Amino acid sequence: MRFLNYENLELEDRLSVIFLLTGGLMSFFAFVLGMIFGSPLWMNTPHILICMLCIVIPIFFKKDLSKITVIMLFIVAFLYFPFVYFTNAGNEGSAPFYFVMILVYFSFYLIPLGICVVIYGLIYI
Repeated sequence: MRFLNYENLELEDRLSVIFLLTGGLMSFFAFVLGMIFGSPLWMNTPHILICMLCIVIPIFFKKDLSKITVIMLFIVAFLYFPFVYFTNAGNEGSAPFYFVMILVYFSFYLIPLGICVVIYGLIYI
């Protein structure tokens, strides 16, 4: 039995699944690498939370993947991204990848609210 029939999903829901899987996997790898390199637990707590949110929330809310993705996008963009930027070497770490990923998903999900993309770009420039 499959968790989700991926072939029958619309483009928006497919992108939601890709965003949630990418965010969950990146956070999991960040947690594992943080433990390997000896980071304190408080530095790894946001990685654990984002990973669990990306994995657990879609299990309970399968019908509203796009709404959940928008909520997760705001959490990742305005809470997790600044934390990753300031704790993981700024431009030398994983922050540029998160920045590009966030801009792409903001532009796709929030086209009616296009002002959010402009404001987000101005805040972090």
